[in-house]
Parts: sequence; structure tokens; C-alpha cells
Amino acid sequence: MEGMLSSAQSLLMLLGVLVIQYFLVKRPQKWMAFILPALYFGLSIRDVVLSVQNGAVIFGGSIGTALITFFTSNIITAMLLMVWWKKDFDKSIIAIAVFAVYILSNVILMLLLMLIGVFV
Repeated sequence: MEGMLSSAQSLLMLLGVLVIQYFLVKRPQKWMAFILPALYFGLSIRDVVLSVQNGAVIFGGSIGTALITFFTSNIITAMLLMVWWKKDFDKSIIAIAVFAVYILSNVILMLLLMLIGVFV
């Protein structure tokens, strides 16, 4: 499919964003650490609006679609805020924590989708 990123490309882009966030957190201006999380939060709101406007239905009508879109879109926002929260720790601890949140969020999402699939 054209225009789609492979998993490796997506992972490299995520790693690049996390590195940028790490350096923004280390800056003396504390407000700069919230630029990327605010940007990704705004993009998640845009994704929710677009999914509802397009009439896409994953489950439970437009409200269920909006919720699942909101939570999946904010996984990166949560990772960026975790980098800010753990700014005083070693880089390896941050990397492990971010990877754990990424894997855990995907597992929770899959379990949620399987659970909803059983009841629908």
C-alpha cells in the first residue's frame, strides 16, 4: 500500500520524537517540554473529529469509535509525558519505561477490542 509506513519506519519516527522530547525536557525553559505532548493531544482531537465526521464505526456507534480513536491516538502523548515525568532518571530507565507503556497500551487495546467483539 502506498503512503503507509512500515513498522520499522514508525518505530524509528517514534524513537526520534522521544529523543527530541528528552532534549526539550532538559532545557531550562520548562514550558518547552509540553510542546510535543500538546501537539500530539491536538492531533488526537483532530483524529476523533475526523473519524466521527467520516462516519467510521469500529464498535458501539460513533461514541465507541470516538473513544477508541482518542485512547489509541494518545498513546504517544502518554509516552511523551512519561519522558517529562521521569526526567531525572537514567536514559535506559526512560527507554524501558516508554517501551513498557507502548507494549502495555497495545495489549490493553487488543484485550478491549476482543472483549467488545465478544459482546457485539
